[in-house]
Amino acid sequence: MPVPRSIRARNQKHAGNVNKRGAEELKYVSPEDREEEHGPKVSKAVIFFLLFVVGGSVVVPIFMKIGSGPVF
Repeated sequence: MPVPRSIRARNQKHAGNVNKRGAEELKYVSPEDREEEHGPKVSKAVIFFLLFVVGGSVVVPIFMKIGSGPVF
């Protein structure tokens, strides 16, 4: 069964775009821009929160051992 004329026309119209799909022009990036892109990925508040949680989980067992009294 032959392909209808309208579908054939659309296929020919867009046939050139097949190899262009996903292609992007490469642009020059200055060294200053590269340094800005490589900045911290996580904010200082998140780092502080993680250190607070990890540090707290280390300190709490120490206080628990001290509070339990001497073991004889």
